[in-house]
Amino acid sequence: MTSPDPPAVPWWIDASQASAEADRARASELGLGVVSKQPKSGFYIARKQCGLALFKANTKSRQHDSFCPDLTITLAQRSGSHRTSPLARACGLHRRHGLSIVDATAGLGNDSAVLAGFGCRLTAIERNPVVAAIARDALQRAHAAGLFKDTWTQIHFDDARHLLARQHIEQPDVVLIDPMFCAPRRKAKPKKIIAWFGELIGPDADAEALLSVARRTAQKRVVIKRHARQQPIGTPTLELGQRAVRFDVYLG
Repeated sequence: MTSPDPPAVPWWIDASQASAEADRARASELGLGVVSKQPKSGFYIARKQCGLALFKANTKSRQHDSFCPDLTITLAQRSGSHRTSPLARACGLHRRHGLSIVDATAGLGNDSAVLAGFGCRLTAIERNPVVAAIARDALQRAHAAGLFKDTWTQIHFDDARHLLARQHIEQPDVVLIDPMFCAPRRKAKPKKIIAWFGELIGPDADAEALLSVARRTAQKRVVIKRHARQQPIGTPTLELGQRAVRFDVYLG
């Protein structure tokens, strides 16, 4: 996920919180600016009781809406997903268990959580610092709840094109790519967090370049998650469709 000119999103850290010092270190690692007072407008991140959350301040109503991801809820909601679901089939889980998968555009980690729940060995990469911050916090809370400790240990803050090209990670069986895209017009409004990411991040302009690197890296296949009505990138080997989402599979 990326934008050519993303808006600055500060991290509001309350000095009275026990996590303040650690959060300042995390913000420094991700290159995020820290503020000591709650912003009155725009996006910002801050710690709630549930964990690290993305906020949007509404200057008209003076309300601050927020979103706090919870991977334990994600896993519970999608625990009924069978290995023959489109995502699982696209990754090849109907044929083989225990695959190593790189989620090259991890976002909030929802697909990574499902695949790790299936027993896959996950390497997640996210290059947007705001998204990486709240996703890392969500993963840390999932670890505290006893989830993913053996299958998904961390989220790398990096550009997947560079990390894969440098071969700093073990060559995976599968690379999963879920680029941000401009969805075709539809009557229903997108989910809040998707709409927010559209404002914060915008569409990925380099998905084709990432696909090229991924195809040189993956031992078995590359999977791209697309809107069902979008044109594929290049010529996929096969397509697995859903009503709103399609998985394009490129076999090695």
